[in-house]
Amino acid sequence: MLMKHLSQPGFPALSLSREEMPGKAFALRACGAALLAVAVGAAQARPGDARYDPDYDQAGEYAVGTLDERVAKLEKRLSGEAVLEMSNRLDQLQGDVQRLQGVVEELTHELEKAKKQQRELYDDLDQRISGGNAAGQQPVAPDGGTESSPPPEGSPPPPVAPTPPPTPLVGNNPPPRPPVVDAGADAAARKAAYDKGFNMLKDSKYPEAVKEFKKFLGSYPTGEYADNAQYWMGESYYVMRDFPSSRESFRKVIKDFPQSPKAADAQLKLGYIEYDSNQWANARSLLNDVVKNYPGSNAAQLATKRLAKMKQEGH
Repeated sequence: MLMKHLSQPGFPALSLSREEMPGKAFALRACGAALLAVAVGAAQARPGDARYDPDYDQAGEYAVGTLDERVAKLEKRLSGEAVLEMSNRLDQLQGDVQRLQGVVEELTHELEKAKKQQRELYDDLDQRISGGNAAGQQPVAPDGGTESSPPPEGSPPPPVAPTPPPTPLVGNNPPPRPPVVDAGADAAARKAAYDKGFNMLKDSKYPEAVKEFKKFLGSYPTGEYADNAQYWMGESYYVMRDFPSSRESFRKVIKDFPQSPKAADAQLKLGYIEYDSNQWANARSLLNDVVKNYPGSNAAQLATKRLAKMKQEGH
């Protein structure tokens, strides 16, 4: 075994012989030389040797003398790789944060724009409700009739219609009586049905308001409150952003009730619907029609303001 180590390449040749050295001295020296050869061989491994590691040699590790130096060099290399990886990861995270900040700013802008439009819509609706609640409506007397102003003091009493003479009987059969229609009760029922839908609207219960206005128009398609019910149904749809249904309701106001005070407001809201749908040319045309067809009205003033806003926005 000793001779095998002594015969390895790169091991320095010994010039000692058994004849020149005593037995014990020779054995001790031989053992020391063998140990030295093993250590030197491990440190001087070359290609072709079973202990040779090409990656280890390429990294310059065979040139490092002590184990501590090798450990220090390995820690330094690992530390540098970790720092580089962390730096790359940090750059990537910073890029992601910047992109997310851009998205958040864009969404915030859109949200503020939607809130502003919603506030304008509610303000306009409140204005119309407060101004149109009693428009064209007369207070109903407790007995179901319409209240009238009392005559001025000192004025003569109103004339009393003469009682018609009794119709003579023909034979033994009394004359047929005409059907009795309680006009006061019908007017009260009509107003109660309308108020039910209008109160739903004031309480911001828009789907319920639409349902009640539809029910009212089914029972009273013409006459008092019919134009208002059709208009407020369109307003309810408009607040819910159901533009097709709202457009249909407002067009019906203009078609079925052209002389109604609500016709101008319905035309105005048709322009608003086109504005909210980004149909600038249609909106401009409808709003100009309001100004032209209803000069001096509140609807014409609002249409003028919206046209100015469109011009300011570049539409």
